[in-house]
Amino acid sequence: MALCARHMLAFRLALFNVLLPVALVVGVLAEPPAAAARTCLAHEALTRHLADRYGEALAGMGEAGGNLIELYRSDETATWTILVTRPNGTSCMVAAGQGWEDAPKPTAGDDA
Repeated sequence: MALCARHMLAFRLALFNVLLPVALVVGVLAEPPAAAARTCLAHEALTRHLADRYGEALAGMGEAGGNLIELYRSDETATWTILVTRPNGTSCMVAAGQGWEDAPKPTAGDDA
């Protein structure tokens, strides 16, 4: 039986929500090459920098492998940053970019 487009989108989003944190944690725990060193600072200092320089605010978070995964983004600049914060309070920027767009949310009772 074929899945409708809405159900396929929901499946892809659910899969993305599982795979992204796992990939981020594996990437953070792996030893990076010297040329690919990450920016790591105390959580408060790094989030203040994101707010002051890019206007980014916390948009979502989750836990993976004992680490806090956070997404910061700005509606005004369309920039985004993903942080991984270790239990000791050190946060590392693992990804950043421009052109962030929220995925559409399925509406209740819409089974087409």
